Amino acid sequence: MNSLNKCCYISNKLFKYTRVPRSIHTTSCALSKSDVDVHEDKPSSASAEVKGKVKEPFIKNLFAGLFDTEMLVYPEYKTREELVSAIDRVAPIKDFFVHVNDSKAIDEEAKIPDSVLAFMRENNVFGSIISKQFQGTDLEKKEYMQLIEAVGVDSSVSNLLFNHSVITNAFLLYGNDSQKEKYLPRLGSGEWNFAYAFNEKISGIDIMDIAVTAKPMADKKWSLTGSKMWVANADRADFFLVVAKTWDHKVEDSMAAKTTFFIVDKTLNGIKVGEPLQQLGSKGISICNVTFEDTVVSEEDILGNIGDGYDIAVNSMSKGKLAKSASRLGLLKKLADMVSEYTIQTKISKLPLHKYEMCRYNLGRIMSDIYSIESLVYLIAGNQDDFDTFDSILEELAADIYSLETSFDVIQRCIDIIGPQTVLKDSPLERILRDSYSYLLHDLIPTDVKKIYVTTNGLQRAGKVAHEEIKKARNPLNFPMFTLKSFVKFDNALREDPKLTGELRQMVHPALGADADKLEHCLIRFEYIVKEMMRRWGKELLDRQYELINLSNYATSMLVMTAVLARASRSYCIGLQNADMERVLCSALCHQHHQKVKRIFDDLNDGPIETGRAVFLKIGEDAPNNKGYFFSHAVSRNY
Repeated sequence: MNSLNKCCYISNKLFKYTRVPRSIHTTSCALSKSDVDVHEDKPSSASAEVKGKVKEPFIKNLFAGLFDTEMLVYPEYKTREELVSAIDRVAPIKDFFVHVNDSKAIDEEAKIPDSVLAFMRENNVFGSIISKQFQGTDLEKKEYMQLIEAVGVDSSVSNLLFNHSVITNAFLLYGNDSQKEKYLPRLGSGEWNFAYAFNEKISGIDIMDIAVTAKPMADKKWSLTGSKMWVANADRADFFLVVAKTWDHKVEDSMAAKTTFFIVDKTLNGIKVGEPLQQLGSKGISICNVTFEDTVVSEEDILGNIGDGYDIAVNSMSKGKLAKSASRLGLLKKLADMVSEYTIQTKISKLPLHKYEMCRYNLGRIMSDIYSIESLVYLIAGNQDDFDTFDSILEELAADIYSLETSFDVIQRCIDIIGPQTVLKDSPLERILRDSYSYLLHDLIPTDVKKIYVTTNGLQRAGKVAHEEIKKARNPLNFPMFTLKSFVKFDNALREDPKLTGELRQMVHPALGADADKLEHCLIRFEYIVKEMMRRWGKELLDRQYELINLSNYATSMLVMTAVLARASRSYCIGLQNADMERVLCSALCHQHHQKVKRIFDDLNDGPIETGRAVFLKIGEDAPNNKGYFFSHAVSRNY
């Protein structure tokens, strides 16, 4: 297909203006007094003025060619008193997990001590996200992230808290009034423990492909049968939240099957909890298999409605993903401190290890990766605080994906610095590295599934916005001006130095203008590649996992660039300590992600044949047929 036909599928509006999100095609992108009410006792950020408004989803709009420039205004506490209050609230928890909690003992004994759980109950940690109506503390998101970060230095406790938050979110989002009254106060106090019975052996990329069934009985009761795997905290739980396959009628038609969540009391008949499984890390929170054999539950124990299983699973787990990122942040900071101390104490040829270039480089990359995760977590959390309604599920998933993958990069750099000592049994770093990898087991949803979810939801948004444009593109002769503009945009997107509006740079400090231009470059190309993938593959795109995953990677990199730009600009404007270093670090990170998305763009735009990806797909198809590696040995000959 020639370039003219291709360009017909490119959007006619590169960055469409709406109030929220604020478009880069506005006349002036800087906040003015006419935009907000300015008071002397409030900060200059928009956060103090936007409470009560609705914020549109950032990543979904990226797929539609829209960019919310207000995301470049980094959120902050509105007053000094709020900031001090949050620090004071988190301080005793941080102090306890640094100086009192014994992570090594938890790892060796494979149990979180009652004293730790008692401390968390006394400090209302379990009720942090529960409203005061149900005896919770209902912390703001920024403050909650700081609390989770403090707890994150111990992965067993943070994984326990993550599973607790998933359960809590499920009740907050889908519980009826009586269920909330019954369970939320006891969840918040830590009196009752829940286990999330979700995973099964057959579950793969389809997270709702389950075998546990719930059959209707007389008197509005249900009978649960089947097994769940890798259920965290199962041996200490008082209740299970179980997802099962259900039908609206007695005929068990697989095509009519729905998924439903049930609240299951552990004391009911037919429940068997297996022995704790051996884990690589996070040993303080047990993982068990649980079997249900004709376990009878009442209709009152259904969470939400019949068939709500998928929505409950996705929304309850996604709502807690930002906290997962914050807990990794706490663990990575602890790891960075330990590695830094190691480079000071260790000498090679009478010089401290940190005097050597590669050590300094790896240390710098570790610190910069942690900085980017921190920037991302508190950008999202701050916007959740500032707006009553913010559909941020995709942003939380993107932060979770980025923090997990970046954690592995940090771990590898720590290994490069310390060497073989990292994996010695008595090394404190060995336990932390094991704990880091254990997040995979407690994550519940595979990373690739999360990426596909991000992209498919983004494409839905893009399809709605681009509907009229596609109709015009299919009739280019009837819409000559649209066709001409599309061709110009098509040509601009493929240039190495495309024409920029330069308006994004108006939202950041002038010293970061070039980095804002790199972000705009990424945005121009992202709009093009999304439309090109939709045009090239049509409905088949939803089955092309490679393309979906890489579109998610592209969008995540733009979100990270936005976060570090906003944070560094704020730091530089208000003169925070090390603001000069933040500025140059921001430039380095923006360059790094700019190069990354260029590679993704070229890979997707060139297609599977030109990039050689089709060859790898064919080899992957042949490997199972040959039951493994099937090439002839390197020294083989034909005789």
